[in-house]
Amino acid sequence: LVKNPSSNHLKKTIKLFSQINVKDENNPILFYFAGHGFQYLGENYMVPSDIHKFSANQFVSKSLSVSEVNYFLRSLSNPKILILDACREASLGENTLAISTGLNSQIAPP
Repeated sequence: LVKNPSSNHLKKTIKLFSQINVKDENNPILFYFAGHGFQYLGENYMVPSDIHKFSANQFVSKSLSVSEVNYFLRSLSNPKILILDACREASLGENTLAISTGLNSQIAPP
């Protein structure tokens, strides 16, 4: 359980999470994110708690994308469930990325 992670903590945590030793490969792995999110160029991103410290051109690199989560979890053979409980309209300040009215739908890997 990680509460209000910074950008570095969010990215380090998913890397560590992907290295867990699961004894039963039939047990599903659940990744649940609750917070702010945005969609940019068809990719969904989870916003860290310290996003206000970064300039608008850093939002993408400092946030965690669903593709990054899938990348790190690829080594685990367990069934995976990813839940993004992210707001559909995030106001990240003036002159920031154009925030859509929702996250982009994605095709889940098997």
